[in-house]
Amino acid sequence: MATRKAMGAAGTGRNAAEQRRLQRIADRAQVPRMATAFPQISELRIEMKFRDPPRQPPAFQHFTLYSPAPAFFRFACPCAECDGEVDLRSRVVALAESAPKGERVSQVQLRCEGVWARDRADSHPCRVEIDIRMAITG
Repeated sequence: MATRKAMGAAGTGRNAAEQRRLQRIADRAQVPRMATAFPQISELRIEMKFRDPPRQPPAFQHFTLYSPAPAFFRFACPCAECDGEVDLRSRVVALAESAPKGERVSQVQLRCEGVWARDRADSHPCRVEIDIRMAITG
């Protein structure tokens, strides 16, 4: 424990990020399965494309969730130095309730609200822009 305290600002940021990661894992273990939370959904596809001018953006991410998957929709910012996350739960709920049958699609643009926390004394907001496409089949 003394070693972590001695690490200073940079160590504190990494420790906080690790705590958030562990909390996300614990939260994911507590949510119901898709089949229970959203019985009308047989498949949910989430695609995330990132923009981060002038830097090289993080790679495209794609998730496909089926009935047995946990109904967990929080995703960490893919920037290694960022402490942010994107919570899509309310958007998934709205999409699931938007129409009774067939494929439903939603697109949204968000910006990461996290902070680049490598060195708290020199931290700055993460400005990664995220183009999100969600499609539900039910």
